Amino acid sequence: MSINILLKSIGVLLLLFITCKIINIKSSIAIRRRPVSRLVAAGGIFMAAALIVQIGVEFSPLNYSVFETDTLKSIADICFLLGFLFLGAGFRKWALALQELEYLEGELKTANQVLSRQTSELRLREDMYESITTAVTDAIFMLDAQGKIVFCNPAAATIFEYEDGELLGYDLHSLLAPSRYHADFARGFGRFMHNGTGKAVRHTIQAAALRKDGREFPMEVSVSPIFYNESWHALGILRDISAQVEHERQTADLARQLRQAQKMEAVGTLAGGIAHDFNNILTAILGYGELAKHAVVAGKGAGEYIELVLQAGRRARDLVRQILFFSRQQEQERQPISPHLIVNEVLKLLRASLPATIEISQSIDNCAQIMSDPTLLHQVLMNLCTNAAHAMENQNGRLTVELACVEVSAADLPENGKFKPASYVRLRVSDTGCGIAENVKERIFDPYFTTKEVGKGTGLGLSVVQGIVSSHGGWLTVDSVVDKGTSFAVYLPAIETETITLKDRKGADAEPVINGGESLIFVDDEEIIADLGRLLLERLGYRVTAATSGNEALEIFKKSPEDYDLLIVDQVMPGLSGMQLAKEVMAIKPEMAVIICTGNYEQLNEEEALAQGIRAVVMKPLVEDNLGPVIRKVFGE
Repeated sequence: MSINILLKSIGVLLLLFITCKIINIKSSIAIRRRPVSRLVAAGGIFMAAALIVQIGVEFSPLNYSVFETDTLKSIADICFLLGFLFLGAGFRKWALALQELEYLEGELKTANQVLSRQTSELRLREDMYESITTAVTDAIFMLDAQGKIVFCNPAAATIFEYEDGELLGYDLHSLLAPSRYHADFARGFGRFMHNGTGKAVRHTIQAAALRKDGREFPMEVSVSPIFYNESWHALGILRDISAQVEHERQTADLARQLRQAQKMEAVGTLAGGIAHDFNNILTAILGYGELAKHAVVAGKGAGEYIELVLQAGRRARDLVRQILFFSRQQEQERQPISPHLIVNEVLKLLRASLPATIEISQSIDNCAQIMSDPTLLHQVLMNLCTNAAHAMENQNGRLTVELACVEVSAADLPENGKFKPASYVRLRVSDTGCGIAENVKERIFDPYFTTKEVGKGTGLGLSVVQGIVSSHGGWLTVDSVVDKGTSFAVYLPAIETETITLKDRKGADAEPVINGGESLIFVDDEEIIADLGRLLLERLGYRVTAATSGNEALEIFKKSPEDYDLLIVDQVMPGLSGMQLAKEVMAIKPEMAVIICTGNYEQLNEEEALAQGIRAVVMKPLVEDNLGPVIRKVFGE
């Protein structure tokens, strides 16, 4: 019996020990729930009671017991049975709780894995979004319901030239310019927050924005509604289109320049087409005018009138040359000239042509010389003075022409950086006319742009002036006040050289050409020009044979080649052209001198002609002061 008690005691203790260990190891809310604890506790109590009763029965210390020994044994056995039943029920509950715990632990582990994966994906997505918003060059911003910026990417700060993060809390309308748009923006934003509509909603519009230093720049902006943090926000994308606008402006300028170039090409084609015939007409006017002037009695009024006709003819000749120069960009021969002589000559001519209501005031210094062609400077001054006269039309006014040599410092130079401080000849033409409006001033140098009525201007005057001045390495400025007047100033580089005269521009004052009585053939398909050439050259002392076609001249030359020293021939003729006739003549007599005349350099390549043995190329119209010196130069070679 003692052994039975010992074994039961050891079993109970071992069972309690294992139970406590398991409960401590698996300590959890699920296992410690009250039903499990009570069942285990009850089982333990019954097992303890059974053990105590069994011990009492075995050692019989309780003689006073009212129970019989067999009864006590029965009670002990019942307690053991109840203890085992309660413990079994408790263990069953514990097993179910443990199973539930393992399931929950599995679910928790799965949930933790899913959460960890989602957290990684979210972090990766956040990194990707941050990389995108950081890398994109457009400004991305989010506005709250009050229109304040609650988010913006680094590009927004870069575009507006703020520090990173400085834009947060700004009202977007404070970044817009000009300020008159602010009220419209506030109303539009309020409408957007109310019903999600607006001009920029899911559309791209152009507007103006303001950088931190106050400079305006063009932008494109679009806005979309977005629900964020339980409220509606505005998500906007803004793009700085300054470079695009500048590119479009340059493209438009190039297109405009192309159209102007095409217009000038048309002018050149037209001018080249009519130059030959027009120069033949001028040749007749100037040539017969010179003959008439020599024929009249000196000191009579007719001579003065003829001189005015010759001056007008020379202006027409210079105008044709200038149109050809401007339209074809031909370089004209330049030489050192004294500009005051040109200015004085133009002013004399202007006085006779301007209305008496215009007073001419002049201040002409005998200043330094410039490298130019007299015709070009004459054209500049005539165009400026003509425009000034038109500005004072039908009203009293004063035309002021000033010529002086000035020292231009770096501070007074144009901002384009093309010019250097030096001595310049300044020609200023001022008037007291209607002035130039600001919206017109930037276009006055455009070819064909004119504010004059139809028939009173071509729009070429100032563009010709600008082209000539630029080709001389100079520049011009304009100052104008509406209803007060306008002043143009032309700056041309001065040179240091000896003063020259302009006798070559004044046929009446030109010294007679000395000749040796050589025999010439003069060929032009127009009989009036052929006859005029004969008369002019005979007056200079040459023996002249005139012909009106290349074939006729060739037959005359073939009869006695040794009788002729020089052939002067027009380039454009029916049948044999000037070059073709020259080749036929030089094939017969290689030493024969040939001068070719042309009304347009486009009709003849001068360098090629000289390379083939032509001695000189002379531009029409033909008069004594341009043909006579060339002949003497050819014979002097």
